[in-house]
Amino acid sequence: MRVTHSGAGAQRLAQAARSPTTTFYLLVFSNSAALTALFPLLPAFEEQFSLSKLQIGGLFAGGGLSFLLAAMPVGVLGDRLGARPVTIAGAAVLVLATLGHAVAVDFWTLAAARVILAIGSAGVLTAGVSWLSDSTLAAWRPTLIGGVIPVAAAGALAGPAVAGQLEDLYGTTVPFLVWMGVAIASLAMLTVSQPGGRARHGHTPILTMLQVARAAPVVLAACLLFLIGGLAEIVVSTLTPLQLDENGLSSRDIGLVFSAGATAFLAASLTTSTAIARLGSHLVTLPAAGGAVALLAASLTPLVISTSSPAVIAAIVVRMAAIGVVYTIAFPLGATGAASAAVGVGAVSGLLMLSSGTANVIGPLGGAAIASAVADRWVYLVILGLCVVTVVWTTALVRKQRTTAQRHVETGG
Repeated sequence: MRVTHSGAGAQRLAQAARSPTTTFYLLVFSNSAALTALFPLLPAFEEQFSLSKLQIGGLFAGGGLSFLLAAMPVGVLGDRLGARPVTIAGAAVLVLATLGHAVAVDFWTLAAARVILAIGSAGVLTAGVSWLSDSTLAAWRPTLIGGVIPVAAAGALAGPAVAGQLEDLYGTTVPFLVWMGVAIASLAMLTVSQPGGRARHGHTPILTMLQVARAAPVVLAACLLFLIGGLAEIVVSTLTPLQLDENGLSSRDIGLVFSAGATAFLAASLTTSTAIARLGSHLVTLPAAGGAVALLAASLTPLVISTSSPAVIAAIVVRMAAIGVVYTIAFPLGATGAASAAVGVGAVSGLLMLSSGTANVIGPLGGAAIASAVADRWVYLVILGLCVVTVVWTTALVRKQRTTAQRHVETGG
């Protein structure tokens, strides 16, 4: 009997490992770890390759531009050809890009690796989310899609911590070889995973999707959440490691700071995801989106006030908690908008990643230019202003919707 139970347990474990949800979550973890591993290594690469602030901004902007250009086409391609094969291709690109970071010999090879990594990430976060959505019962869809963000947070927690520790011991190559191994494992699991579901999505041209964003406030709000969250994430992550390095912190210390921020991200996204599981559509709303952005605005205040290490560290941690709330609401909000607009989840996911990619392009270059011309705090003030504008817009839109609904009730419409 023990052998039978043991065999049954092993069989259930194997089935869980091959399930679309488990497989995709591991891929998201690997993708996030590879993306964030660079942050604590920036000072080391700055010294090794004699990088300027604009070149460091260019590293992230180049990746952001490729993500921007790839997100929508890859999302639409996933809807047309099938999300799973496109996700597998994205995972293969992720392996190649992580290797590229490990063997980079100058600014240009590192920048090329960043571009390739962004393309692979576009496949994971557009076609992959569509595959997960197609493979999930409608009742569980908001919960499991919302769960993508906590898993990404776990990867963002592990990425900088492991990279910072290993860089102090072995240099900049070994950290990326370690994460390449994880990426290979996720690719292998993906190729043998259960096929999951495949819903029929009509072909949605990219221009049509942009029109959907204009006409559907929920989709537009989800896009704004990714844009604002992306700006806050990439700009702060680009400037603050250099500030902490100037204040005397080592790569190991910087990695631990970003891991603390990722821990806050994970805790906030898990809390938000749990709340979504319990409250469902009551939490995936425009007022919740506005509240999340207001929280993000508050988190940037320490960076405007001071450049001391305590202020910078506090801002990194609180900002990541706020971004955890923003992103966790944004994904199911976009899926809700896709259903109401009768378009594919992959196409809407591509639109969301287009917003994130836009932030990753304009954020590093614009932030580096402003920081070089004036000071870092002016960069944070710009993002703070965008947060305020977004909160005002969502508040006005909610009031308008409530007024319209009240008029319908009064007129019996």
